[in-house]
Amino acid sequence: MESVHIENTFEIYMQELEKFQKKHPKAFKSTSFVLPESSFSLLSSKERKEKQPQVLDYLNTSIGLDAMCNKGAYSIIAKMHATNNNLFGAYANILISLALGEISHEDEFFIQQCKRMPFSTPKIIKRQYYNRLDEGLLDLFQFEDVVLVLEPGTYTTTMLMEMDNRNIVIIGIGKVTIKNSDINVFRGSDSNLVLYNIHVECTRGYSLFMKTSQVFVDNCWFIKCSGPVPPICIDGRKAKLFMNKCVVANTKNAGGILADIDSIAYIKDCKLYNIGVSAIEVRYGSSLCAKNNDIYHNKQGISAWLDANEITLIDNIIHNNDAEGILINGNREPLLSKTLNIKNPPQHTVQPPPTSNYTKPSQTFAVLRKNRILENGSFGVSTDFQANVRMEENEIANNGVTGCIIKGGVDAFLINNIIHHNKSNGIEIGANYQGKVIMENNQIYSNKINIGKFNDKFYNTLAKKCGVDVQQLSVPVEMNNNEIGDNYSDQENYVNFNVSSNRPGIHLFYEEDPNLYAIGNTYGFNLLKGLDINATATVEASMIFHDTQKIKNKQVSVFLGGVGDLRNIVETVYGLTILLESQSENYNVNLLFTINDFNSTMLTRDLVLLEMISRLPDPKPSFTNLESLYNKWNKDFVVGAIQILSVWGEKNINTNTFHKLNDCINSLIESLENN
Repeated sequence: MESVHIENTFEIYMQELEKFQKKHPKAFKSTSFVLPESSFSLLSSKERKEKQPQVLDYLNTSIGLDAMCNKGAYSIIAKMHATNNNLFGAYANILISLALGEISHEDEFFIQQCKRMPFSTPKIIKRQYYNRLDEGLLDLFQFEDVVLVLEPGTYTTTMLMEMDNRNIVIIGIGKVTIKNSDINVFRGSDSNLVLYNIHVECTRGYSLFMKTSQVFVDNCWFIKCSGPVPPICIDGRKAKLFMNKCVVANTKNAGGILADIDSIAYIKDCKLYNIGVSAIEVRYGSSLCAKNNDIYHNKQGISAWLDANEITLIDNIIHNNDAEGILINGNREPLLSKTLNIKNPPQHTVQPPPTSNYTKPSQTFAVLRKNRILENGSFGVSTDFQANVRMEENEIANNGVTGCIIKGGVDAFLINNIIHHNKSNGIEIGANYQGKVIMENNQIYSNKINIGKFNDKFYNTLAKKCGVDVQQLSVPVEMNNNEIGDNYSDQENYVNFNVSSNRPGIHLFYEEDPNLYAIGNTYGFNLLKGLDINATATVEASMIFHDTQKIKNKQVSVFLGGVGDLRNIVETVYGLTILLESQSENYNVNLLFTINDFNSTMLTRDLVLLEMISRLPDPKPSFTNLESLYNKWNKDFVVGAIQILSVWGEKNINTNTFHKLNDCINSLIESLENN
């Protein structure tokens, strides 16, 4: 097939638009390539649900290329964000639609979105044009409260922008950059600030420093902020930061996001990278909730210390940071630890003093759930000084020192984690004093030492030397139902499975051979979808009679040049079965697959699975007079199907499945040798 190379972005856009219009003609009232009066609601509910991500991506592409010609898209985008509970995405886009004159203040959806906000929408909604003559000067002091919708361009703040007791909403259309002429870009207190689709540049002070304020930042970039302080800082008891789909990067001499003095930060779907200190730092009574962020190539990933309050980390990937992936320091060094460290005090980073009084928590609490903490330079997770840490379903792997270290009186609960291939210990338990450690249902394997801890002789000697009871130095670890493999070996053939769920299906591959995709990253596809079985040529063979009805013989051949796994074959067979059941005539179809793949291991794997499938018994039960799980299916068929799925997609298989797999492999080898 001849390939076509398109360099022009507009040509790509036009082709995508044409495809979209052909696929969804009901969404358009004209054939113009400029988005006409259109409505996502014109699509059926099924089309809306299935195609929403593609539609949203298409509409964003439309306004990105020509925001003004396609201004009708903003209200559609707002409604789509609302259905996805993206509060600020819906609010910002409906404000743009209002500023562009597409809707009025009386619009029902506009009123509804304003009511959902935690502050009153400013009455002044101003659309500001970029003026090259005045270098895009941006002066917020001409308004008390305001919504500014900025057209594409680079704007410069006229002076140090102190916002006190104000509601300011700034929204960009297209590429909008705001930079500082003095020290900070945005600074204030007791205010509400919303930033949407803005690039912020700051070379001296803070890009954003807000005290006792609520700050909402969505779809913004802080990637040219080279000052000596973190580009984003919130401070004060009532301070809250909400960040969604933002990028914070390239602050070589400072941190990224700082939650200081009793503040709360909610960080979701953001990227933080190339940051010289901690990507996110939490201290002095502050709390953090971070979900689904990508944090990499920083000095530290996340640090919670100096009396941080509560930390919740869910579904983040924290990887390739120079030091710790996650540092949790409860700031409560046990008294006995202080006594033992009088002569050799622990070495700490310089501790900045609090700028004001703060609420000191009784203990630093941290919940780490479903994170991937990979390839960090030292510890994957470091916990110390009487923090309370609960870790569930995390993968901690390939870190430069220890996967997770627990010491200094930490109460730690580790449940259903996978900890492997760390260069030193999988889990290291130091002098933990009265800290309680519970480990349940974890998989710990292929670390240099899977679980490292001081032995009884060490504790007895230390207790005698210090004149204390040995129980004061260590509480026995409670371990239940953990799978602990062999310590690290240099076996080159060791298979390391990595599983990612950020795309449809499961993407599972061998680490040593990244070209082997054992499970594809898309769902199975029926290759014969839409097949007209009546139009298929009938095989010249005698008709088969069954129950006085003729059975027609058909043959269908399918070639798969890069078969990958069997998902498309399985889906095709199932789809054909359903198709035949819906026919009024009886057919006997000989379905022939010819498969190939450049990876011989992949073909071998498929061959083994097909052999296991061929050995399955009749799925129909021999009797159905008993009430049980297997009424509909033959029990042996169900067991065999489960074994096949286990071989296909699980890291660990049970003994019976292993024997079945081994028998199939030996049978295949024997049949190939005999032929």
